[in-house]
Amino acid sequence: MTMMMMMMMMMMMMMKKKKKKKKKKTDLQRISHDRLDAIDELIEDFETKSLFRPSFADPGQARDATIDALLQMVDDKVNRASSYLRLFGTLFFFTAFVWLLYRSRDISTQYQVERSFLNLLQSTLPSQGRGGYTNSDGGAAGVLQASKDFYSLFSGLVVQTIFSDPICGDGVCDSPDEFPGFGRFGCPQDCGAYINTTTIQINLKDVIGTSSESIGGDVSSIPSIVEANKAGFTYNIWSESIQDFLFAKDQNATSTTVEVPDGKYSLVKYQTKKNFEMLDRAEFQPYRVVPSTIPVDVTKNDYAFGIRSEVIAWSIILTNAMVGYCLYTPGSACSSLSIPDLWVRILNSYGLSGTISTTKTTLLQVPYCSTFPDAASDSSSIANLEFLANALIPCPASQRRTMAKAANATGRDIPIRRPTRPWTSSAAGDVAMTDHNPRDGGKLWKQNLNGRGSSVRGAEVKQHSVEASSELRWSSPAREQTISKASGHIFSSSLQSDYSQWWVIDSGGSGPINISIKTILPASLGYTVRYGVMQVVVCSCRSLEYCMLFPCVPEVSLSGISIEQHVTVKGGSARVEVINSNGVGSICIGWGGDDCPSRPLPPKWQLSTPELSQDCSTAPTAHLISLMTETPGSTWSYTFATCQDGFCSSEPICEEGKMLQNGTRELAYNLNADRDGSKYYIVAISCIHNVSSDYLFASLCIRPPPIVSFSLTGVFLAGVASAAFELLHAAFSSFSGAPHENILVKEATTEQVSNGQTFAVTFRIFSQSNIQAVSYADDLVKHFTSIQTKVAESISNLQLLSYKIDSPLAYLTEGAYPCVTHYDCLENLFCQQIPGYSDFGVCARCNFCTDNSDAFNGACPQDKCPGSGRFSGCTDATKLLQLINDKCSDNNPFEVWSYGPAGRPPQIIPSFQPKLREITKNNRMVGAVVVTQRRSPTTSCLQKIDRMDVRQYAATVDSGKYCPATGTYDSTPYGYDPNFMPFSNLYNPKLSPEVFYAPSERYVLKDSNGKESLSFPKGFYPHEYDQNRLDTNLDGMLSDGERSADSSTSVYKKRSEIVEGSRSTFKLFFDERLTQKQAEKMVTFAQDGQFIDSQTSEVTVEILTYSAVHGMFCYCQIFFTWDNGGNIDWNYMLDSFNVDLILYPSPLTIFLMLFVICALCINGYMETMEILGMARRFLLKKYVLDPFNWIDWLHFISMLGTIITWIPVYQAMHQFHLSPNYPVLFYGPNFSNSSRRKTFFDPPITADKPAQARYFRTVSSKEYEFLDFLSKIQSIASALRVNSVFAGVTVVMFILRLLKSMDFQERMGMVTRTIGRAAVDLFHFLILFGIVLIGFAIVGNVMFGHLYEGMKDLSSSAETLMIILVSFDSTQFYSTMQHAAGSFALQIFIWSYLFIAFFLLMNIFLAILVDAYAAVKEETQDADSLLTELFSVLLNETRARLPQSGRFISDRKLRSLLLEGNKSSQSETNVKQCINQIMDSAKTLVVPGNAQIDMQGLKELLKHCSNPATDGGLRSLEEYNDEALYDLLERYGRSSVEIQERRKEDVKQLSAWRA
Repeated sequence: MTMMMMMMMMMMMMMKKKKKKKKKKTDLQRISHDRLDAIDELIEDFETKSLFRPSFADPGQARDATIDALLQMVDDKVNRASSYLRLFGTLFFFTAFVWLLYRSRDISTQYQVERSFLNLLQSTLPSQGRGGYTNSDGGAAGVLQASKDFYSLFSGLVVQTIFSDPICGDGVCDSPDEFPGFGRFGCPQDCGAYINTTTIQINLKDVIGTSSESIGGDVSSIPSIVEANKAGFTYNIWSESIQDFLFAKDQNATSTTVEVPDGKYSLVKYQTKKNFEMLDRAEFQPYRVVPSTIPVDVTKNDYAFGIRSEVIAWSIILTNAMVGYCLYTPGSACSSLSIPDLWVRILNSYGLSGTISTTKTTLLQVPYCSTFPDAASDSSSIANLEFLANALIPCPASQRRTMAKAANATGRDIPIRRPTRPWTSSAAGDVAMTDHNPRDGGKLWKQNLNGRGSSVRGAEVKQHSVEASSELRWSSPAREQTISKASGHIFSSSLQSDYSQWWVIDSGGSGPINISIKTILPASLGYTVRYGVMQVVVCSCRSLEYCMLFPCVPEVSLSGISIEQHVTVKGGSARVEVINSNGVGSICIGWGGDDCPSRPLPPKWQLSTPELSQDCSTAPTAHLISLMTETPGSTWSYTFATCQDGFCSSEPICEEGKMLQNGTRELAYNLNADRDGSKYYIVAISCIHNVSSDYLFASLCIRPPPIVSFSLTGVFLAGVASAAFELLHAAFSSFSGAPHENILVKEATTEQVSNGQTFAVTFRIFSQSNIQAVSYADDLVKHFTSIQTKVAESISNLQLLSYKIDSPLAYLTEGAYPCVTHYDCLENLFCQQIPGYSDFGVCARCNFCTDNSDAFNGACPQDKCPGSGRFSGCTDATKLLQLINDKCSDNNPFEVWSYGPAGRPPQIIPSFQPKLREITKNNRMVGAVVVTQRRSPTTSCLQKIDRMDVRQYAATVDSGKYCPATGTYDSTPYGYDPNFMPFSNLYNPKLSPEVFYAPSERYVLKDSNGKESLSFPKGFYPHEYDQNRLDTNLDGMLSDGERSADSSTSVYKKRSEIVEGSRSTFKLFFDERLTQKQAEKMVTFAQDGQFIDSQTSEVTVEILTYSAVHGMFCYCQIFFTWDNGGNIDWNYMLDSFNVDLILYPSPLTIFLMLFVICALCINGYMETMEILGMARRFLLKKYVLDPFNWIDWLHFISMLGTIITWIPVYQAMHQFHLSPNYPVLFYGPNFSNSSRRKTFFDPPITADKPAQARYFRTVSSKEYEFLDFLSKIQSIASALRVNSVFAGVTVVMFILRLLKSMDFQERMGMVTRTIGRAAVDLFHFLILFGIVLIGFAIVGNVMFGHLYEGMKDLSSSAETLMIILVSFDSTQFYSTMQHAAGSFALQIFIWSYLFIAFFLLMNIFLAILVDAYAAVKEETQDADSLLTELFSVLLNETRARLPQSGRFISDRKLRSLLLEGNKSSQSETNVKQCINQIMDSAKTLVVPGNAQIDMQGLKELLKHCSNPATDGGLRSLEEYNDEALYDLLERYGRSSVEIQERRKEDVKQLSAWRA
């Protein structure tokens, strides 16, 4: 504005200066410019001496010149009239066109609508970041700071503006989001209450909650166990009627009630916490589970229920916790649990169990998911054992625990851990060895006897003693019985003190009975005994029964150390009682004449290996002994006894079956000895006829022997059993390394069969230590096949039924150490290995014994811990969990029908109704908001870098290697679906990716071994991609069969569903059905799914609205452009139009259309005829060089373009069809086919809710329908823009034509005449100005273009410099340009430009225009004004058309008369007369050449020119009176006095000028 004011002031000053000069030089200028022709004529007049007469000597010539001059004046008048006619015609044409323009456009309404959009854009999107004169007003665009800003801005611009959430309580029932309410559903405030509901009771618990029944002990209140239940089992109930879950939040294992309407339901179970990936693989080893066999269901969702890997991980964690508490908490409810049973029970109790019921009936019984076939039992179940046996596999080498080298634990405590990795069994008794391999822990389930064995060596250590004793006394016959014999004797002997015994003698007669009683003082060798007092009581019996029950009344009583006496008792029966006290003794009682026999001599020692010794430090567990009797026919016997103070704990017995022959070698052992060695006596006697000799004592120290027992069965093929047994005995001795005498045969039975004699026998092998016993057992089992081969000729089908080791040397309690064999530990304990120690272990309960994990020697002792090691070997987890898929469903259907017939659910949720979505007031969104992205493919940047070090630097980061390519767009699917991304707020662990995505729609990951696996699904697909290609039934989910067609199905849509031009674009739709929350989730989907990434080139947001108030469509496009420099520019385009104004014009509009078209045709015809006329006169070049003719044709072209471009607008508006709604986003049908849900339940897609995943999936037909409609809108908007351009150019051309049309009028032609007069100077000026402007534009672009937007390129720089000339506003450029090049450079640039361009060139430009304007002004100062001239023309034309009765001659008639005069020859007299009469008139008509005609002359001239005889000629002059001639003089002539005065003045000025 400052510049404009300065320019105006300068122009005013120059005008004032010109006026001052004008006053001084007016006459000179007039003479020099306007009157040169007149001066020449005056000079000629002076020469001819006739100042006011023509200079022609020939009157006829003068007449012709006068006629021509007058004709010129008349033509000028007529032409002006025609020019005014053309001017008004053009003006009417222009007016009609503009009127039509406004009739077809409602500009004010368009402004209101578009300005509301613009205000919204400006209030939401940032306008900072860009600048310059071209982008600084109220409609300026801006720059985003980062890509992430797009999402927040889009949310504010679109989501929060257009979409809204229904408000419960506002009095409007907004279906389908609001409906009759019950529970947490619906809106009872707006839609009323739904009363047809049923109360159901849900009682579901996990294994902890039901532990008293499922486990055998209530542990629900134990924090450590509750904490270990890390599966996080939850449930919810899906309702088919309301298409939603009953609970807003998944429920834990609990009891609750809920109101439900009629319909079908599904109890859906989830495992919310995953443990498998967090569980160390070493945790599987104690359970013998091979980790590599655990099935990993990678295709299941994170909340999937029944994942096999999670089942086994959960069971291990929970079992460990229960073992840690139950087995180490004395008195706990679960302390007696068997650990294998516990684990099996936990595996059979996965998930939730309970009932869903109403008050009247049970709707659903929910069982646990079980791993084993017998879910109600444990590991003792035969079905479960057989199932487990089928799951066993050989252990891989990587899972075999190696023995660590012994740690140097000497002199320090060894930390002993409590076992926490259990395996045990509740079975008892010897283990059947048919399938048993002892070194492998008793593999009951493998038909394999080929075991492996190795002796266990180690040091024996002392811990504690075991005291044990038993009374051994004998009598013959046995005491406390009836002896029915007529004669006989009783011999009783004892080394013990204080004993009593009795017998009833029945002689069989009536009596009396003579009884002899004799005590015998036993002699001893090697020990001194103490004799006691013997008391004998004899009485007769009333009856045998009485004597057996009650002591008798003594009839004879004897007492003393030495007794020898005969007594007689009445009756045939008597009771004899013997009491010994304070000593030892023997007694012999005879009757019926049978006296006591003679006693044999005591035996003598013959052999003792090793030698008997009382040194307990080297005490053996057994001695090989042999004794010799000297009495013929006698045998010997012995026993171990502890003797003290003349008394012994036991004594040998002369009893059949227990006596040894002379020379017999006997293995003597004492199971009651202490493991550290006990001092005993071997007490031996000789016996004959059940009468013992005196005692032989031998003292020694002995330990109890471990005994290995092998139970065998087989068939004797030949010979006697004794020979076969001996052969087998020898084989055992040979292969075990045990001495022959240490192997005893026990419990041999035989039975005759057809092919031989079957037998069953038990061999007992006595060993010196537990280590030796284990070695014997290992060697025999290891070489049992060799034993079978060795005895094959005598014994067939030899089988090892079982074996066990009985070791009295056990001494270690639970938790005590060190042990080197299992038999060092007490009963129900085994030797558990200690991590880091290989020489010894620690005693632990049998419940904890595993094969390769806890057992010290790698084998659980089946004899000590029956049933342990049952799960020996390793388990194939896939086989173990094979029943999970069949027996473990994540959903359980049930139905409720209380108010209607079964199978006909009520419609609770109403159908969807279109929503009113307004972006601004009264501007309703049509269809959907469309977000379109174009993506640039990448190419290598390195090839563009020449410098090697820079290239290497760029190559260090992958993203630095790639540059966006130009010319093409990338259509490869990309991004992620954040519903499956744990970092996203949309992450839904309940969803399974394979339900929504085909394998080809997911990323593929490779591990370090090159193994491929499916990963996250891709999130965004191009328009041409058919996202519904596999979902043949369009239910929103993919079945296994549908996914299998992935590789054989084309990924592209049908051609009829693809909008050309959008193939490779990526589109996101936000249709009108969305609520604000749903739309926000979709924005989050785009953001978390990385919709915008490094390949993003351009994003366009398209919004179409319709205003029913104005009938106006508004199409808004917002462009976001990512340039390679890192800027994110945004811009916009707004187009609005009224369809009704175009499709349904009013009659006036139609008339204007026709008028404009006709006027254009007429103008074109006239211009064409003018061209032809100029061509006929050979003036075509003059026509072409006239610039106004070009303006005419440009106007015709722009008019024609306006009409032509209007046609596609009309056609597009006529063709497009607006549907009531555009449901573009995919919403599947109601989910009712529960059979699709096989194992893993996925929430279905519903008709009134968006998809659970793949939010931007579209219905292809609806997408095409809307995009096609939108493309027509784009066509209309584009055509209207083009039409507006043509219409604007047409208006400009109209203005130029109007200027051309007004050029004939001196006053109105000032503009065109000024430009014409200054054209040459302006042309040269523009060349000079262009040079200066281009030069400074280059400088500005070079210096400031790298930072200042107004000079970012040459055109912008030139544009900015032009604006600076007319609007110098330093706030628009100064700061940025100063930072770009510095203050000094800016000052030099801006002031040099202003000085040259403004102060110099602009003033030169003004001077050129002012000079030209002054000249034109001078030339036209005497011209009539527009109104005067217009009035004259109108008056002439009006009078010419009125009846004037000869009083008026029009210009056209005068012109005709003059033209006719040129054609005829008149006499010189008539011409002179005519001229003289005219010159006599008061008015004189002056024509060019200074010929003057007065009244009379004019009359004569016209009379001479008239030729009535000519056909079609004018009327004779007599028809016009003098008034008509006066009118002509008034119109064309001037006063003679005025002419003469002016001529005189001109002569004077000429003379002065020449002087």
